[in-house]
Amino acid sequence: MLHGLNAEQYLEEVLRLAPHWPVTRVLELAPKDWTRTRAGLDEHQRAIIARPWEIEAALASTAPVVVQAA
Repeated sequence: MLHGLNAEQYLEEVLRLAPHWPVTRVLELAPKDWTRTRAGLDEHQRAIIARPWEIEAALASTAPVVVQAA
C-alpha cells in the first residue's frame, strides 16, 4: 500500500475526478496528497468519484416511502 491507499480504489476515484479537476491543481491528485484532497471534496465532487451502485443505494435510502391506501 502506497501512502496507505488501496491502489485500485485510488486509481478509480482519480480517473473519475481528473476530467473535472483544474489542471493547475493536478498535483493534489498525487497519491501522497490524495487523502487530504479527498477529505476536502465538495458534495458534487464526491458524487463524481462515487461508484454508480453506491449513488443508487444512497438515493434509495434517502427517498421518501410512499404508502398507498388499499
